Amino acid sequence: MFNLKRISISKKMIVINSPIILVLVIALFIIISIYASKSAENSARLSIDQAGYLVESSFDNLLGQLKRNTESSMGVFKYFLESYYGSFSEFDIRGKTEQGYPAYYLYDNLITGETAVLDRFTDTTHDIATIFARDGQDFIRVTTSLKDENGKRAIWTKLDRNHPAYNLVLEGKTYIGKATLFGNDYLTFYDPIKDSSNNVTGILFIGYNLKPAYEVLKESVGKIKIGTNGYVTAIDKKKDIFTIGNYDYKPSSLPYAKELKDNSIIRYTYKGDKFIAKDIYNQDLGWNIIINAIENDYIKDILTLRTIMFIGIIIFILIFFTTVNIVIRMAVVLPLHKLTTSIFKFFDYISHKSSNEMTVYKPSGKDELVEISEAINEQMKKLQAGLREDNNLIEESLKVSEKVKKGYLDVAISSSTNNPALNSLKDNINDTFANLSATMQNILSVVEKYSANDFRDSIDAGSLEGELLAVINGINLMGSRIREMLHTSMNTCENLMGASNELKNHVDTLQSSAETQSHNLEKNIASLDHLNQSMEQVNLRAKDVVEHSEAIRNIIDVIHDVADQTDLLALNAAIEAARAGEHGRGFAVVADEVRKLAERTQKNLQEISSNTNSLVEAINDMDRAITAQTTEMQEMHNSILELQSVTESTVHVAVSTKEVSDKVNQISTDIMNDASSKEF
Repeated sequence: MFNLKRISISKKMIVINSPIILVLVIALFIIISIYASKSAENSARLSIDQAGYLVESSFDNLLGQLKRNTESSMGVFKYFLESYYGSFSEFDIRGKTEQGYPAYYLYDNLITGETAVLDRFTDTTHDIATIFARDGQDFIRVTTSLKDENGKRAIWTKLDRNHPAYNLVLEGKTYIGKATLFGNDYLTFYDPIKDSSNNVTGILFIGYNLKPAYEVLKESVGKIKIGTNGYVTAIDKKKDIFTIGNYDYKPSSLPYAKELKDNSIIRYTYKGDKFIAKDIYNQDLGWNIIINAIENDYIKDILTLRTIMFIGIIIFILIFFTTVNIVIRMAVVLPLHKLTTSIFKFFDYISHKSSNEMTVYKPSGKDELVEISEAINEQMKKLQAGLREDNNLIEESLKVSEKVKKGYLDVAISSSTNNPALNSLKDNINDTFANLSATMQNILSVVEKYSANDFRDSIDAGSLEGELLAVINGINLMGSRIREMLHTSMNTCENLMGASNELKNHVDTLQSSAETQSHNLEKNIASLDHLNQSMEQVNLRAKDVVEHSEAIRNIIDVIHDVADQTDLLALNAAIEAARAGEHGRGFAVVADEVRKLAERTQKNLQEISSNTNSLVEAINDMDRAITAQTTEMQEMHNSILELQSVTESTVHVAVSTKEVSDKVNQISTDIMNDASSKEF
């Protein structure tokens, strides 16, 4: 991207002046173009007016000649009538023909429907002739040499009452005008026929063929040139054709066709050329005659002049810029270059790239560059003196900075300079060191108290901000947190000591309960062992009863009645023994029952025998039940042993917990004593 700041002064001058010169050139070019356009238009209009006058004169002369020729043709027609009929003026109407048309006579010769003379006239002159006979208020063609496109004779038709010749003929006047009949143009001449009473009885009509005249017009007018390539065209708007100019399209297709007005100026573009045209309306022919002038025909010379002037301006601009560039380089750029070189060297001195003091280049003369160099030299001297003072101040500042790095804050900068900014900076640095020293003293005082276990004080931050404020707030926060921690520690220790004592009491209770439970378990184990032995004895006795029952049954076999009663007694004894279970009281009951059964045995031996059998079976069942109960009691014994082991473990845990509780109590006491020794 183009940057004006990066180019030389001479080029800047050229760049700055270029738009001005360019605007002037464009303005001059526009003025010349406008002048050329107006001049071309004026020249074109002058040519159009001259050509229009020439064309109008040609048309007027030709039309005058055509009218005279038409009148002469009418004389020739009358001569033909007179030569053939002996007269051309003695016309009269004598009734109607068989077809109902007027019977028109000329010198006693019926001419209605007779065409020989008229055809001979047409063959001789190439003009057409017609004779109209009056029928009331109409005029009927009773004879004519006019034929249509198919060769049919145009006879027995009436003259249109709206025809411009109609009223004139009724008044006994002649009429000459253009008419188009069956595609051909004629200059027509209507001459009224009057009787002896001066009444109009008919019309002699001549149609002078305009085709030869048109050819003459095309030949003469078509050669007229407007400028170099301009030309003349003529349009018949009624027929929508070009009467002068050979074109393969209709005039109505042209954009200016609807704008045609007499003596109007028309502008249009055709095939890339711009035209200025003038419309001249010829009433006799009904034509619009258009004088067409091409603008480029009149602007070529002016364009050539404009091109020469434009090239001359470009050459002038090049010479001007070259001269200006050379002058600026010699008078401004080179002295400025030397001046800037010396200034850059001075800048090297200021930026410590060079240690040599110097003055700037002073060009000869008394122009602005000399004034600038003198002013710069004066300022350089002041700057160099100020730089020396600044360097002294900076050196002292560096020394003070080294002391601050080592931790000495009670320092200050004593040097001064003419630079207000550096003096202000020095004062700010000194104030900063003083404030920082006071703040550090305050911080050290509080920190020393903290190190002596006195956490009651905090640091006053005053108007401090930034990192130092953050440090002070951090120390104050630390003291606050320590105070909170000490309060919390005291409360925690008190709570911990209370909880420890309570835990010790619970542990003592737990230990006592565990020992009591262990003692009770030992008793239960002994009771279970004794009960187990009793069950084994019951089991053995039950087996003995079975054996005795077998003996009794043998006796019963011998003595049926006695055996029955004995068996019954044994059965009852076994039943009671089974009911007694582990309590051991069953044997007494059985004995009682045996006694009773003994009494009954005496009464009913049969009953004893039966009961003995039942007793044997019951004793066997009891044996199995005792065996199962003995197994369950053994399992209970094992469970009690496990419970005794757990109880012993509980006792050991209680002892350990008591030891921990004693240690926690001791730690809480130590923490409370330590916290009590601090001020907070």
